[in-house]
Amino acid sequence: MLPFTVSPNPNWLYLTPSLRSTLDLTRQMIEDQQGLGFILGDVGMGKSTVLRFLHAEYSSQEENFATTLVTLANYPSPFAFLRKICGDFGQPAKRSLAAQQEAFEPFLVEQYQAGRTVIVFIDEGQLMSDHVLEVLRGLLNFETHELKLIQLVVAAQMDLRDRLLMKRNKAIKSRIFAPCHIRPLSAEETAGMITFRCQRAGVPNPFDMRGMERVYDLTQGVPRAIVIICAHAYRRARKAGLEYVPLDFIEEAAQTTSLPEPDADVPVPAEMANA
Repeated sequence: MLPFTVSPNPNWLYLTPSLRSTLDLTRQMIEDQQGLGFILGDVGMGKSTVLRFLHAEYSSQEENFATTLVTLANYPSPFAFLRKICGDFGQPAKRSLAAQQEAFEPFLVEQYQAGRTVIVFIDEGQLMSDHVLEVLRGLLNFETHELKLIQLVVAAQMDLRDRLLMKRNKAIKSRIFAPCHIRPLSAEETAGMITFRCQRAGVPNPFDMRGMERVYDLTQGVPRAIVIICAHAYRRARKAGLEYVPLDFIEEAAQTTSLPEPDADVPVPAEMANA
């Protein structure tokens, strides 16, 4: 088993104190049925892995929870988005957004009466239009006097946070119970993550302390970047028949994974210059 893979496998999630806080706050929101939580972070911070970790945790408890995972939130219309969610819970498609919402409520009430919590996990939430965000707000209107009948957990890049802070999205922002922000790892946590992945894969850690410190310097603690550099350096060491990863392999891995700078003598295409 390879210790360094970029797939968002929840079994590879290295739990830092910050991530434990994110999980605890999101679990509180779900189990107290408070409705809406966001897991926000820059590119490569492990949001999808965290989301899948939570989805796996709750989907394994079918007697208490009904769950679905929407892996890509770029639906062309609010109706298509809601129809996808309803379909995942076995609800038939209707002919309009209003009809779909009306038909979904009895299912939520039925699940509540049966003692089951309905959870929708949504990945790549930054792809949701403001109109789709309004669907989330509408779903949160399904409630009792004490709790929400559906729990929504959205993982998204930071530009969604910027949109939520705009006046036009004030209504949905005011309903967020669990706002979580995933931050880069520290140097110590970077070393811990590399060691954890090697242990999980059942292989000795081939990076010494200097090597892991250099990985941190090159990546500034971004988990996906850590994994990619380690994967390239580790593969080269194995190919060379080495049981450890030399520092120069780490440097070369960083070079290999960097996009080349544009040549000063080559004109930049107009569409890129205007982007």
